[in-house]
Amino acid sequence: MAVYKIFPTQDATLYSYYPAMNTGLDAICEVSNQLNILVAGETPMVARYLTQFSTEEIQNTINDKIGSNEFDVYLKNFISEAQGLNQTNKLEIHPIAQSWNNGTGHYLDTPEVDNGCSWGFRLNSGSGTWSMSGNEGIYVYTGSFNPLYSIQGGGSWFTSSALIPEV
Repeated sequence: MAVYKIFPTQDATLYSYYPAMNTGLDAICEVSNQLNILVAGETPMVARYLTQFSTEEIQNTINDKIGSNEFDVYLKNFISEAQGLNQTNKLEIHPIAQSWNNGTGHYLDTPEVDNGCSWGFRLNSGSGTWSMSGNEGIYVYTGSFNPLYSIQGGGSWFTSSALIPEV
């Protein structure tokens, strides 16, 4: 059986604790949910990542190389450093619902780079906020954040729900 690899065209990590920071050129995408005990009240710090693939490359691979045969698709994620994981941790993958800009930042750049997506913005800092609910055609999308600890943001993704037309 042949193996075809498709690499992302862009990726970035969104950090709730740094809502305008862009990390579009970081070598590692991060997922985390931890408490910052240095801040009064133990502020949650959430990290999520976005990855985009070329639709054209996916379609060409399926149409020109795989054809009508059955096939399996996998998204491989590798751990570079693991802390606090247990047997019940799960990584949920959802299709992103809104367009976004990769940007050229790295984690904790000084000065902070804000020319791409971040927790608070899809396009660049101050532009294109993430919508936390809506629909694209018949497909519903959502997002989640805790307003006690961060500004609105963190991306939005399609759910498995579709709008049911009224009869």
